[in-house]
Amino acid sequence: MRRVLATLGLILATSSAVSTVSAAEVKLGAWGRGFFVPFFSDGDSDAQTFDAASWGANYPRIGVSIIGSSDNAGFQIDLNGDNGIGAHDQQKIWIKPFNMLTVTIGRAYDDVLRGNGAFGDFNWLRISGTGEDFTFHRVSTHDGAYAPVVTPYDQTKPAPNTFGSIIALDPMKELHAYVAFKSLTTSMKTEDAFKNIQVGLGYNIAEKAHIRAQYVGVTTPGTGEGDEADASVINAALKLTLTESFYADLGTFIPTDKAVSAYTAKIAAYINYKTGAIALHGLGNFVAGTKNVKGDDATGMELGLGFDYAIGDNGLGFVSSFRYQNDAFQGGAGVEDGRIGGLVGIQKGFSNGKIGIGFEFSTTNMAFNGGEPAPALEKATIAVPVIVEYSF
Repeated sequence: MRRVLATLGLILATSSAVSTVSAAEVKLGAWGRGFFVPFFSDGDSDAQTFDAASWGANYPRIGVSIIGSSDNAGFQIDLNGDNGIGAHDQQKIWIKPFNMLTVTIGRAYDDVLRGNGAFGDFNWLRISGTGEDFTFHRVSTHDGAYAPVVTPYDQTKPAPNTFGSIIALDPMKELHAYVAFKSLTTSMKTEDAFKNIQVGLGYNIAEKAHIRAQYVGVTTPGTGEGDEADASVINAALKLTLTESFYADLGTFIPTDKAVSAYTAKIAAYINYKTGAIALHGLGNFVAGTKNVKGDDATGMELGLGFDYAIGDNGLGFVSSFRYQNDAFQGGAGVEDGRIGGLVGIQKGFSNGKIGIGFEFSTTNMAFNGGEPAPALEKATIAVPVIVEYSF
């Protein structure tokens, strides 16, 4: 027994010494984006002028991150000065007891497998709002991306500010797996925690085919017995990297309770092609089992195209995108002709930022909304945004 204890003591002492000499640093990172919009109009109300962020707040995102890391431990604090000093995105601690295992607690993300389709207007003033988590949803301890649509639960209560834990496993460079738990800032029943679990994995075959699958549990407790709302989904995706310049990502979302969900299945496809000074983007989003504006069964559809062009090697570039949504894609809340919108802009990039000016339009309102009051849904909107962005 003494030999065992002595051996354990030697291991702990050695581990402590190794941890002490391992590379460690605390650094600052920063990213922010804002818009000055000198002209915004829905063609009916008085034209407006305001500051904004891409997602519609009436102030820019001015973010900074404090990040500490070593071989086996780290933390991250994301702050913003958008409208006073506040916390956003991630507030987390992570520990790596073994090379293949990472345990994270707090308000945290794991974006290793995330599938985005962000381009054009999504990075300016958002017209349709489609971009992030397009084919495969990020792992998160707090995002409520799949909130129930039907209401047997109590909507009068504020949405909880959720924290939790992510346990990630990387036994080989091709494989990434995880289990994520969400909980309230105080506590929640263990039974409810397991109903809101997120579990999945991804495997990368020769850097050519990236297969991902996950279960995203989203169950909202009700006000009475048996009236909880289950908006959980099964999400799978396949990313094919055909050449260094071209990849395609295909994802699907299947709700586990179609009585609660506003759809029966989603299929999302995104393609990205870059050659020289040209970058092309394309997306298709198809939603089965939804309703059109008349309340009839229909299939929702969104199509998007993007074209970017670098004008020389001085950081000057042209950016554009086009969006179409039919009325069924907007959940029956749209007008009969759906939504058509677009962006054309020119921007100048620098080592740590950029500035640009563009013109955007939509035949209805936009997912971005800087108007007060909000433009009526059937009113066409136009905007002239001036973008400024930094990254350190």
